[in-house]
Amino acid sequence: MEPSPDPGTDPVLGEGHYTVVLAGAGHRTLEVTRAGPDFRAGPFIVSYLCGPDNERDYRAFAHITAAGDGRLWHRFREDSTLATALAALVADPTGAAGAYRRGLRCVRCRRRLTHPDSIERGMGPSCARLQLVAAALAETLRP
Repeated sequence: MEPSPDPGTDPVLGEGHYTVVLAGAGHRTLEVTRAGPDFRAGPFIVSYLCGPDNERDYRAFAHITAAGDGRLWHRFREDSTLATALAALVADPTGAAGAYRRGLRCVRCRRRLTHPDSIERGMGPSCARLQLVAAALAETLRP
């Protein structure tokens, strides 16, 4: 991630949810949030999705420095998947059509989508199943 040309502005990477697709290793959903004013290590904290709730189950594991470098926290340095996901995120934060996509929401229920297949489809697996059932039912009821 490149530092901003103007020192008074933020880097290109912004707050949000990103699904990083990893070559041969699945994907990781990352949440980037602005750090508090007392956090001196950098302007952003990065968390990863660690549970079934796509809205709240995030655990902080790294920060992004003012220079735009991603830094894993000590206890996460051995996790190569998180290291790879963080590196991909900071390397190209605007390449949403490439290695990762900015988090989207289901068109049916508005839940956050975190799986690459769901992002492509525009809805999660439960809503997609319901839509298929509704379409099949409508087909059987057609005169």
